[in-house]
Parts: sequence; structure tokens; C-alpha cells
Amino acid sequence: MARRERKVQEFEVAGEIIRISGNNNYHVMLENEEGGKKEILCHLSGNMRRFKINVLLGDRVRVVVPPPFDRGRIVFREK
Repeated sequence: MARRERKVQEFEVAGEIIRISGNNNYHVMLENEEGGKKEILCHLSGNMRRFKINVLLGDRVRVVVPPPFDRGRIVFREK
């Protein structure tokens, strides 16, 4: 029987696209509840690539960030 691995806790936070890098990478400015801000590098999730969701500069997005909180995955584009 295969050993079960622990699931890493991921956090979903809101952010805004501030810079677009090549190869589906985006620099996103995250916002905390305390008002703090942090910039991280993110990539598009598989479903966003599959359904060809366009993400542009200035768009509000939801990002899933696992520890150590330096990279993330864009999972939703706000309207």
C-alpha cells in the first residue's frame, strides 16, 4: 500500500497584476488583511490555460500561495 503524503496547506489571496514576464509568468502584488503588500511571481493554473483566459496588466486576480510564499498560481480573474 502506498504511503500517504501530507497535503501542504495553501492560502488563497487577492492581488493585482503589476508586470507581465514571458512564458505565462506574472508579477502580482498581494494584499494582506493588515494592509501590507508583497510582490511574488505567479503562473497561470491549468484550467486558465485550457480555457484561454486572458490576464492583462492591472487585472485583479485570486492567487493560491503555498509555503514558502515566494511563488504562486493564478486561479481566478476578477471581473
